[in-house]
Amino acid sequence: MRKSILFLTSLFVLIMSIILMNSCKDKINSKEYLKKVLSNLEQIKSATYFSRQEQYSPGDTAPSAIYYKYIKTYSNPADTFVGASFIILLQEDTTKMDYLYAGKMRARVNWEEKFMEIDSFKHNPWPFRPVNAPFFTKAQYLIKYALETKDSTSLKSNDFGDSIHYSLTIYH
Repeated sequence: MRKSILFLTSLFVLIMSIILMNSCKDKINSKEYLKKVLSNLEQIKSATYFSRQEQYSPGDTAPSAIYYKYIKTYSNPADTFVGASFIILLQEDTTKMDYLYAGKMRARVNWEEKFMEIDSFKHNPWPFRPVNAPFFTKAQYLIKYALETKDSTSLKSNDFGDSIHYSLTIYH
């Protein structure tokens, strides 16, 4: 009886060791996984999604405003600034445009005052375009930066099973 318990215990330890070794062998390192994610992001040519954005005042823990948007974005390789064109529609009425960026111009609609502001960037006082890129474009360029930069950075990942959290620190 004692020999069979010892045998079963040894067999259990051996099986668990093999399982652990195989699971560790299949793990992909952070940079390889990010390369795979980047490849998948680069294949996305268009996306439509709902977005919830919260605005906070400094020091507050509750949002001062919450915005719900319906966003349609399209890959635009000809646009060297953002790399995408996009339109933001009002979630409560997706037939009404709120904001548009088309590479050479942007437009905003003020439905309360009933006017549209069009900016061609020709008389821009800043050395950059004040445009907030859509999620997929931001994610793609941030991952590309993390993989290709020669800057002093560290990349850490935490695997939660159903998701992976990445932390990119840029040192100056």
